[in-house]
Amino acid sequence: MELGTPAVLVAEATTPLPHPVSGQAGESEQKPFYAQAIGILMAQISAALTASQRRAVRSISVSGTSGTVLAVDQTGQPLGAALMYNDSRAQDQLARCKQDEVGLRPTATLARLAWLSAQYPKAHFVTSPDLALWYLAGEPLRVSDTSHWIKAGIDAETLEWPARSLESLEIDQAKLPKLSKPGRVVGTLAVYLANIWGLRHEVSLVLGMTDGCTSQIATGATQLGDSVGVLGTTLVLKAVWSEAVDVPQMGIYSHVAPDGSFWPGGGANTGAGAMPQYFPRHDPIALEHWGEQASAYGPSTYVSYSLPGVGERFPFVSATVESFATAEPADDVDRYRSFLEGVAFAERYGRQILGEAGVVFNRHFVSGGGSRSASWNRIRATVLGEPLYRASFGDSAIGAAFLAGFPTQRSKWADYIPKLIPAPLVVEPFERESNALESRYGQFLEEIERRGLN
Repeated sequence: MELGTPAVLVAEATTPLPHPVSGQAGESEQKPFYAQAIGILMAQISAALTASQRRAVRSISVSGTSGTVLAVDQTGQPLGAALMYNDSRAQDQLARCKQDEVGLRPTATLARLAWLSAQYPKAHFVTSPDLALWYLAGEPLRVSDTSHWIKAGIDAETLEWPARSLESLEIDQAKLPKLSKPGRVVGTLAVYLANIWGLRHEVSLVLGMTDGCTSQIATGATQLGDSVGVLGTTLVLKAVWSEAVDVPQMGIYSHVAPDGSFWPGGGANTGAGAMPQYFPRHDPIALEHWGEQASAYGPSTYVSYSLPGVGERFPFVSATVESFATAEPADDVDRYRSFLEGVAFAERYGRQILGEAGVVFNRHFVSGGGSRSASWNRIRATVLGEPLYRASFGDSAIGAAFLAGFPTQRSKWADYIPKLIPAPLVVEPFERESNALESRYGQFLEEIERRGLN
């Protein structure tokens, strides 16, 4: 696909990772199959490219979830299972953490590190993308990005670990990597791997960002004032601003981008993942047909907020909140319409909180599987009261590839990403429904206040 200069060629491959195993004490573990998965994927991708295309590859980056960590030996061999981003077995240990030091920064990963440190006192500790980069380099890399460690109480601006907190939790800082901003070259692809895959020697290995951030990169929402709503199983909202925005009581914290700008936002549990609970008998094609009916139906008769289970983490934080509604639906179309509106209300409320914290918005991009729904996008635009920009890209792997290519360019970050992104599809608000949805949003705010969720 030619997108001006340079051209973008997308080659894809997939391989499953072991399913996480959960336990009653908050455990959530995964077998550390990451290096093997990278080997399988790279073999598949290189086989899909021509020899000249393989020789044109100059850099590689890896993206994953924030907060998935594991213990490894000095050579990079895992000593046990990876503790997933949602593993909470050692949360009580955070009471020993020096909270005055970390301030508003998220610290959940510190609990997992404390547990691993107690189990493996001589180990080194890495994220899953770190382990993948070690494999690609053929040797341990003692540096990691701030993005995947963002929930370990780090200071992403000064690139510092919370030393006093680590000490109180008996975590040896010498066993942790040196922190660096994303987009930095930290090594080169091992020669033997380059030979196996038919790649040129001296392929750079570049520090990445979390999957939510690389999805944002792929959309092109990287300029000051941009925001993006990634609607898939969940709703992830991020913005770009000149200052850090941290509102922990609302589930908001800030990543730092390669250019030093801040990307504040959060991830909600609401989203398309809650849909099967309410509409279990409908496939995606049927659901879009329902969406067309909901679009013709007009604003729902009531306000609802749908969750796949118990608890929400953004735009409000509650471990006990469940799905709620202000009334019963008139029929199934009314129920479906209310479901779509509820997610849109969460998106607007998240941007409202960021705006109250100082962010001034410009363009709002949307991506993710839910953003393929034209009817849902129109509802979201109308609830927000402004146009949406439906991104052509949004996959985190594409954003990781864009990030990998940045060190090879001479242009600034602000100029580099726009060259890669095609013009988005503009979705305008449906003015005829604006007043009614504005009233429904007011009811939504009243309901979350009544429930003590604001």
